[in-house]
Amino acid sequence: MTVQTPPFLRPVLKTPQTVQVEATLKPQFGEQVYCYRHNSVSLRLLIVDEAFRPLSQVERFNLIEPVLQQLPQEVQDDLTFVLLLAPGEERELRYGLRYQEFVDETTSRL
Repeated sequence: MTVQTPPFLRPVLKTPQTVQVEATLKPQFGEQVYCYRHNSVSLRLLIVDEAFRPLSQVERFNLIEPVLQQLPQEVQDDLTFVLLLAPGEERELRYGLRYQEFVDETTSRL
């Protein structure tokens, strides 16, 4: 299923795996959890949550890792791009290019 929904600037591919990732993470991290299939071997994940603001990238990942471990191993293996932001950080230079790649990705040849 291809959908176009914020924050995406183009249609993205939703699969049972992307829906599963979002459903697993949303109870703890709220509605701003976005996952899509980039290609046949890669899922991309964005979570925007105020709880990330005081944390480093490592601390942010440590916060979500126990929840990710609830997913089947093959789904975990496909998560190749994980972006964890506090609201507004997508406009900061240190995150802006990664955020731009998430919302308006370069095309995959896989």
